[in-house]
Amino acid sequence: MAKLRFRQFSNVLTNMRINRIFSLALISGLVSVAAVSHADSLLERIAMAVLADKFGINTQEVNVLRQQTQLPVYQLAPIYEGSRYFAQKPSTIWQLRNQGLGWGEIAHRVGMHPGTFNKLRKKGAFDQDQFWQTSYRERFNVPTQQVAVMRRAGGSLEDVLGAIIVGKLTKQNPSTVYNQFQAQKSWNTITTNSNVRFEDWRRVSVPVQPRYILFSPTTKVKARSDGDRDRDFGKSKSKESSHSSKGKRKGGGELTKSKGKGGSDHAKGQGNGKGRGNGKSKGKGGKGKGG
Repeated sequence: MAKLRFRQFSNVLTNMRINRIFSLALISGLVSVAAVSHADSLLERIAMAVLADKFGINTQEVNVLRQQTQLPVYQLAPIYEGSRYFAQKPSTIWQLRNQGLGWGEIAHRVGMHPGTFNKLRKKGAFDQDQFWQTSYRERFNVPTQQVAVMRRAGGSLEDVLGAIIVGKLTKQNPSTVYNQFQAQKSWNTITTNSNVRFEDWRRVSVPVQPRYILFSPTTKVKARSDGDRDRDFGKSKSKESSHSSKGKRKGGGELTKSKGKGGSDHAKGQGNGKGRGNGKSKGKGGKGKGG
């Protein structure tokens, strides 16, 4: 009897250990899945596409930089703006920023004129919120005021993007959709209840031409320096001068006055003509022979 009770007690302990191990594994797995889902969320991939389209690059390049910097895609926008304005690789701009340099210090380091930099700052360059407000307005025809309202209500740039897409697909005001999200706290619930999918975001977006071209080897765009342009300009002027001189010589031949003695000298030109008088001939655009 005592042995039976001991076995039962051992089995209970074993089952408790197994359940505990299984629970820990399940919790770890859920945390891992949640982290991956957040890092590679569909909304973030849509934001990468919006950013890539604006700078004329592909989303894979944006994803590589995101992995290198461990920054959300929304925080990469100023990095790409710096890459464009300072004609440096995005990774170089990130390294300088990671060293603690401000935008003004980077501008000074790359040799940008302070006046040029100040103009850029006044226009909103390197401002994360202004970049995305402008991007949302251009891609989805959403007034920046609506974006500002959702941001003031505590909406992240990602949640604002979700509200815009669902609002456009369901023909609702994005602010109304955002209020629903604040209550539900789940975009899966919102999209399911609205019978829409984020995958259809391009149906309500406006195709745009790249506004900014990066001077980066990864984009396979060759940066043309002032020296390159000067050399090309010099070649063009040289060709024009060459054509001009040829035209003068040709025209000059037609107006050449020729003198010949006993027919030994000839004037070059077009057509045939005979000169008159004392071995000296004068012909317009022809050969002259002394008479």
